[in-house]
Amino acid sequence: IQTVFSLEQVEILGKLAMQLGKTATVHVKLDTGFHRLGCMPTKEYKEEVCKMFNVANIKVDGIFSDLALVNDEENKKQYDLMCNFIDEIEKEGYNFIGYAGSDGQMYQPGDTITVEGKLTGGEYSLPGNISSQFITGLLFALSVTGEESRIKITTEIESKSYIELTRAAMAAFGVKVIWEDESTLYIKGGQKYSAREITVEGDYSGAAFLEAFNLFSGEVSVRGLSDSSLQGDRVYRELYSKLKDGAPKINIEDCPDLGPILFAVSAGLNGAEFVGTKRLKIKESDRASAMAEELRKFGCSISVFENSVKIEKSALHAPTEILSGHNDHRIVMSLAVLASVYGGEIDGSETVKKSYPDFFSDIEKLGIKFIHKDN
Repeated sequence: IQTVFSLEQVEILGKLAMQLGKTATVHVKLDTGFHRLGCMPTKEYKEEVCKMFNVANIKVDGIFSDLALVNDEENKKQYDLMCNFIDEIEKEGYNFIGYAGSDGQMYQPGDTITVEGKLTGGEYSLPGNISSQFITGLLFALSVTGEESRIKITTEIESKSYIELTRAAMAAFGVKVIWEDESTLYIKGGQKYSAREITVEGDYSGAAFLEAFNLFSGEVSVRGLSDSSLQGDRVYRELYSKLKDGAPKINIEDCPDLGPILFAVSAGLNGAEFVGTKRLKIKESDRASAMAEELRKFGCSISVFENSVKIEKSALHAPTEILSGHNDHRIVMSLAVLASVYGGEIDGSETVKKSYPDFFSDIEKLGIKFIHKDN
């Protein structure tokens, strides 16, 4: 079952399923307030979901959203948003088999999955080009089983830095994971974590947005970053220098979270070509397409391909219409950097709460002037 959050994704899956002579089953991901992957329960998205039901070789099976405990008052609001959205879909004559929140509870009768027993050690095979979180989650869990385990990564590994960060964090608390070869991780069973005090290093991902202002006459210095960090996004300073000096070709395969801010910076400077961008489709938004849509409002010439993005040097201007944050915190912060130069209004700015809730108050201290509009 494939998770989807756009009609474009469903149409692509439908064509592939047709070529294979099969029917693809999908679950629709809705964002009810956690600002993770998914789309907001708007009228426009309701129309898009209804169209999904009519795509050839597609079976729309269920819908879900990231919820916490539905008994909590705040999270009940999320639950109600999801239920109201589903009611609107059903008024159009379309029905889901079931729907659920991330607490695993099913909220409508339908097919259910029961999981029993403990995870055991053994050999596991996972692709390395979808999400490193599948791999790192298993590392944590398998290390405390009673048996030894191996994770065989079946494809080229992308975002390997996140795996290395996890290994380092585990080692700091006394649990070891070893690379047996380039694609196999060995985890000894029965290990135990030991308590200790530790200082969490600064976040290079967040710092990249602040230091981006330096490329547009700012003078920002970020402290608390470790020079020996394993974070893949630590390369932003090196990449900023390249963007300032010309129109380089940059591979962001191991630092995909830098994609939006690099696109914004390059649009404001000399342009650039970015490769290794295909995984941007499965972030909180389709980040390459989302940034292309917003940068064009500034007058930027930008082309998005399957695994690359080409940005031409352009004469930018104030955006011609309201900018959309696409329900994505990194899109919002990237657009804010460019808007500090050309002006602009960003809809959905509250999504910065996901990773950097003080972003706007911090840039206000830097002298960036803005007006916050409530709904």
